[in-house]
Amino acid sequence: MYVGIDYHKRYAVATSMDDKGQIVETVRLQNKPEDLISFVDRLPADSKIAIEATGNWYYFYELLEGKSPEIHLAQAINRHWRSQSQVVSSRCTSR
Repeated sequence: MYVGIDYHKRYAVATSMDDKGQIVETVRLQNKPEDLISFVDRLPADSKIAIEATGNWYYFYELLEGKSPEIHLAQAINRHWRSQSQVVSSRCTSR
């Protein structure tokens, strides 16, 4: 399972994809430790997680440590480029 997380100040949007690239689910999570941990706890043990590198990524990263064997920090897409090419939402950037 592959999981992309678009992490904001008050909430996160997480998209889970299977090995074939098919979206399994997209969920909006409140940035409460119990909500974030509950989401990660129900993922398969071998899930690979990518968190968007925003100003507060370290908080979620610390909650995830030990929960997943692979946690990656992903650079946010250049906002100027995104605004010229398409309308972008958290749902899109979590993919």
